[in-house]
Amino acid sequence: DFGGDMQVALGDGFACVISTQESTANFFNVGNPRNPQLIDTLNLTPPPLGSAAWSGDYVYIPRGSSVKLGVFKINSEGTGMDGVPLDTSSFPSFSGPTDAEVTGSWLIVREKNTNRHFFFDISDPAVPAFISQSNPISADTTGLDARGDFVYVSTGGGPSGNGFLEIAEIQSGPFPSVDFLHIIGLPLFGTIDVAASGDYVYIAGVDVTGEGIFILDATIRTNPTLVATFRDTSLTGIKALVANSNQLIAGTNTELVMMDTSTPLSVSVVKAYAAQGLRDVALSDA
Repeated sequence: DFGGDMQVALGDGFACVISTQESTANFFNVGNPRNPQLIDTLNLTPPPLGSAAWSGDYVYIPRGSSVKLGVFKINSEGTGMDGVPLDTSSFPSFSGPTDAEVTGSWLIVREKNTNRHFFFDISDPAVPAFISQSNPISADTTGLDARGDFVYVSTGGGPSGNGFLEIAEIQSGPFPSVDFLHIIGLPLFGTIDVAASGDYVYIAGVDVTGEGIFILDATIRTNPTLVATFRDTSLTGIKALVANSNQLIAGTNTELVMMDTSTPLSVSVVKAYAAQGLRDVALSDA
């Protein structure tokens, strides 16, 4: 039982649950998803600032003060975590709280207080290299998802309906770089989270009608278009949204809602499970 705000990150057979209130990172073997086993708990000072992100056996945890970024590796027995020595003197400092995502050989850290995004090359997973950061945008960022070569950020909203989706393209190789492709305005009073799968982007948000999932076709990344909206009585008080190739899962105040996205423009609820007090959701890509 963990206290306070929690974030969960799912790796290959392992999971990390961050408790910012208790300043801990808690690691589980989830090889048997029905029977997760706690293998290690790390008390972190300075504390973690938000969610972790996995790349293979490595996990990355944004942290405060001079540490900036913690890197840990599953030990050879798979029974605990080893710290990885890291020189972070050239890294920017984070003004938490943060989110983190890994896609390919990239680590992306979103700083919620300033709306900045930091990009690290993790081609060598034990030695992240800071590449660049985005400039703050005018609206508060609410969600981050990274898939393939693209990063998706949901932002803002307000009385005038000023929600946005921002898309960036990341280029790997000898000269890694980040290109910001497009920002599209959305008719939303608030965005909550974003999840991407294939050429479609799903945004949990609120418009004049109420809460829903707003579906964008991003086949052309420089010109994504809003093509459908999905609403259901189970989608009330959405806290988090995740997707894989054919599923979309929303965590709400009272339920875990599983949706079928095999036909992206005809989303349907498969099942809703009662689940009080959800804080975050993670989903395997399988």
